[in-house]
Amino acid sequence: MLAPILSNLKDELERIYISGSAMARNDPRLKKHIPGLIKLGERAPVFNNLANKLTALTQDESTPESLMEAGSIIFSLIYSQGRIDNEAEIWPMEYETTPLAVTRTGYFELNDLMLTIKPKASNTPEKLLNLYEQNRHNDPRLYKTYIKCVKLGNTSTGVYDESGKFHDAPPADIAGKLIIPSLGSSIIPIIKNELNIKGGAGDARLFLVLYSKLGKDILPLSEQVLEEGSTEVLAAALHTLAEDEKYTEILEKYTKDRRKLVKEAAAKALSIMKRG
Repeated sequence: MLAPILSNLKDELERIYISGSAMARNDPRLKKHIPGLIKLGERAPVFNNLANKLTALTQDESTPESLMEAGSIIFSLIYSQGRIDNEAEIWPMEYETTPLAVTRTGYFELNDLMLTIKPKASNTPEKLLNLYEQNRHNDPRLYKTYIKCVKLGNTSTGVYDESGKFHDAPPADIAGKLIIPSLGSSIIPIIKNELNIKGGAGDARLFLVLYSKLGKDILPLSEQVLEEGSTEVLAAALHTLAEDEKYTEILEKYTKDRRKLVKEAAAKALSIMKRG
């Protein structure tokens, strides 16, 4: 019974993501979920936490932060397919605390973009490039769309010309190598939340996009990937170890790995480290 409740609530929150947090104030379609969540809170504290976030969201002091926090809990519950852990500690949501400098797009156009920008659609590259060239790409409501393009889209060796425009580049490259690097740090917590270090090639691409935002600060996460990550994400993480010579022995060890992808990534990282 949890799945339909969470799915319905996710749809309602996505509606508010598009229209803006101010539209959540006294919203009856959101408020009707609160009593049920409080009841579920008798089984697991996470539902009480979600009920509190929705209560804050539907009151007069509704803020974008309360919307992000409620959304984070919902997407996490759906990602875990409703599984709960009564012993788990609830951590605060990480988000940017400074005002966002964004170019906002009108509701109807934004809704069309969110519905039609698909990672593998033939017209997606044109739509992404138009957003970037018209300087309308820095809208937090589109951040997950860009991340989805990175994870699910095809990639290639896109090339910039003097104007900075990709030629014949697929959505994964346009979003990951052009748009996301131009955005502020407010997208970093969202990337971290969407990244699965046990995932496949799409998550490996997303890991490298996160590296482009964090630089050496990604190294603690890279160390976690060495222990828990999939082959694809491990290869991406090895690339980041070139940032610090203390990882030389680790890279040398992985050059002897039986997996070709891992072996080549370690050798390349060592080469970069030696060039210095």
